[in-house]
Amino acid sequence: MASSNFSKIPTEVVENWAQYLEASDLSSFRLACRQADAQTLHTVAQRFFSTWRTSLMASDLRKLEDISMNADLRKYVKNIHIEDDCERNDAELLVAAPLEVPWTGLPHVWPRDDAQIVNASEIGATSLRAMFMEKRFHPETIKIRDYRKGNATASPEPATTLARSILDGADLAVVSIRIHKESQSVIEATVRLSPQHQGQDVGFSLLSSAELCFASNDASYWSEQLFYHAPALEDLTLSFDKPWSAQHGSMFSVGKPNLQLIQLNLSMSTLPAHIVLTILANSKHNLTGVSFSLMKLSQGSTWRELLSSIGSDFPRLTSFNLKFLSEEESGAIKFQGLSKDRVDKEYGLGLEMFERGPQDNRRISWVRYKGPAASSVLKVVASTAVTW
Repeated sequence: MASSNFSKIPTEVVENWAQYLEASDLSSFRLACRQADAQTLHTVAQRFFSTWRTSLMASDLRKLEDISMNADLRKYVKNIHIEDDCERNDAELLVAAPLEVPWTGLPHVWPRDDAQIVNASEIGATSLRAMFMEKRFHPETIKIRDYRKGNATASPEPATTLARSILDGADLAVVSIRIHKESQSVIEATVRLSPQHQGQDVGFSLLSSAELCFASNDASYWSEQLFYHAPALEDLTLSFDKPWSAQHGSMFSVGKPNLQLIQLNLSMSTLPAHIVLTILANSKHNLTGVSFSLMKLSQGSTWRELLSSIGSDFPRLTSFNLKFLSEEESGAIKFQGLSKDRVDKEYGLGLEMFERGPQDNRRISWVRYKGPAASSVLKVVASTAVTW
């Protein structure tokens, strides 16, 4: 029976849903319910429940489990943000920017091993995966935010490992994934999904865009998903957490990737040229853009040869970006003698060159181009690539 305070929406509905909200949201939720009716209740529910934040620990996990069993409420949960309370309880951050509503709850801080990897078995990763498998939630987005306190630089490995623990076997349909360093202290993993394909054993087959910073322990898993189980992948951005400490070619030991890329971006990596060409092997009639940044070629490879090969074999190229490149055996690359006069006048407008170094030793170490005949322009640029 409805009360005078909630004459349009039954009190038991309002209070049942309110129990899952944080104290800071309760007054605005109750006010919104007073102004709503049965027809507009969905708008209120979307406002407060469409993005659900959880640490997957203790009371947070119990709330998520309860919501997942409530058919009337769970349908509004479209975005699940996973993070522990480490950031909101960082004393230095609280001094710099105090919370409007003081946090009085017990902090849920993820248990980690010596390598700072989150112990997924000790939080609710398995429970969340089961909720997805049983189709209790049909999320559009899953976001993982990993925060490192103090001066420690965040590594992507905890976020990539936790993402794997949640996604592997969850029978979700992944359409894009982005794992990137938001700041020195924060790594974010954002996975976008196709709810209508959930539960259809789709996996990564609909994946069209991926941006990953590989960590050593999980590189093989993610590379296998991207290179051998994502035939729709068009836009690929890869970097490495430890770009100069090891060779990364072992990721491709299974065989030639079945990719037809439109855009490839590689940065912060050490790779031989043949691996780059292996990634691009099936993209000759699709590729329109390449970007290589802060990248070192290994095993005797040279940028002159690699760039010339790409310019010769990829006729649909419309843009390229070459920034701070080097060779393992010879050192850093500069583009000696490159100028707009080296290319046809009609293409010169799209060519940009950036110099660095002291006034008596200026060198071009960054070149980018966007425009027609990019393949031909790239071959000209390649011919000027030398070490210094």
